[in-house]
Amino acid sequence: MARCNRGCAGFGCAGRIGAGLGADGRVISYDERSKPAIRKAVKEAKWKEQNGLCAECGLDLPLAYSELDRREAAGSYTLQNTELVHPKCHHAREAVKGYA
Repeated sequence: MARCNRGCAGFGCAGRIGAGLGADGRVISYDERSKPAIRKAVKEAKWKEQNGLCAECGLDLPLAYSELDRREAAGSYTLQNTELVHPKCHHAREAVKGYA
């Protein structure tokens, strides 16, 4: 198995590519975070659902510069569990949660 270079040292992916640490502390696999093609489809559908606007600030949101933010960190990338936001808005949300 390939090793990551994020320096998780057992606190996240334990060095394994395709794994990460869920909000509840359990190791989640690549499949639970969904595949890139699935996230892309969710992102496009969410952009249409939100009428091309950021869920955080309400300003125009170019699809190419948008990020999916999960409401429940341990949940999947689904239409029900995600919002599309600007990178700056996403970073601000993560900082409030103590992740950034």
